[in-house]
Amino acid sequence: STRKESSAASDVYKRQLNTMISRQLDSEKSQIRIMERSPKSSIRIFSESMFKSGFISSTQRKILQNWFDLINNSGSVNLEIDAHIYVRTSVPIALDRVSFRDRAGEKCLTEDYAKQLDTEHEHWLLQRDTSDKDLAQLAKVLVINGDKLGKDILEDYEHAVDWIIEKKVERDGIWIQ
Repeated sequence: STRKESSAASDVYKRQLNTMISRQLDSEKSQIRIMERSPKSSIRIFSESMFKSGFISSTQRKILQNWFDLINNSGSVNLEIDAHIYVRTSVPIALDRVSFRDRAGEKCLTEDYAKQLDTEHEHWLLQRDTSDKDLAQLAKVLVINGDKLGKDILEDYEHAVDWIIEKKVERDGIWIQ
């Protein structure tokens, strides 16, 4: 059963990364692109967490990293990020929402894995280890309280997008709403 869950989780991850890259390619003409997850977060957070949790092997992780590096370094796709909108949600609320959505691809999500994802996001987006090249070059982070009701989150999200569009966002900082 664990091997089956591992394969399902790995397949979902690969499809998500492929979809993100495809959307990026489709929207290259647009100056503003808003994505649920970026290819960088997919590599930095999800592939690392899947590896640490045993969902993918070290070989699979290396293949995903090499694929990302190839695309990122090719010059044909701009994967740079000007700002992150981090919808910071507590693990219990996130798990309640996952349960409510009842998506097949999320059935293998455990509380431990959700906590690990939460920790990885907090470290990547908010703690900023300057000895880590990827973290030191991280774009501005706008933090929204994801524990609010959906309509309130949407309102905060729309304000964050407006700030980005109006170019009020400067690099290398964290704004918390």
